[in-house]
Amino acid sequence: MPVLDPNVACHQLTIDPAASAIVQRRRRQSPEKVEAAEKAVKDLLEANFISEAR
Repeated sequence: MPVLDPNVACHQLTIDPAASAIVQRRRRQSPEKVEAAEKAVKDLLEANFISEAR
């Protein structure tokens, strides 16, 4: 089997080393979506389909 040159197989991102990382702001969910997610998790816990992480 021939050897593949890593310069061909590897991808490199062109990132400016002087650029600083910026943290994106958290997006809040509507209260209805939060309530629906909590209900879904509660139902899955009661059905023993998922369990709480320790």
